[in-house]
Amino acid sequence: MIGWEVQTLHRKNGSEQTMADKESFERTIPFRVDIAGIIDIMGTSLYSRIDTPVRELIQNAADAIMRRRRSDLKFQGRIDVRQDIKAGLLSV
Repeated sequence: MIGWEVQTLHRKNGSEQTMADKESFERTIPFRVDIAGIIDIMGTSLYSRIDTPVRELIQNAADAIMRRRRSDLKFQGRIDVRQDIKAGLLSV
């Protein structure tokens, strides 16, 4: 388990506060995260099929191209998928 402290903001004495006045209304909330559990969930639930991570990388690349095209109509974009059999790598 790994623990972090998170800063949260709230109103002091019911009055409105601004971000500039941040020091007067911070509080710390400790919490713990089971990193091994998160990795297990990611590995078994999210990526239950062997091709899912590759499909997701390609989809993320396609989404990035579409987003860039919204601001630059001339942008073509390109997604390259390469396989290195000797190294056992697939690059997107």
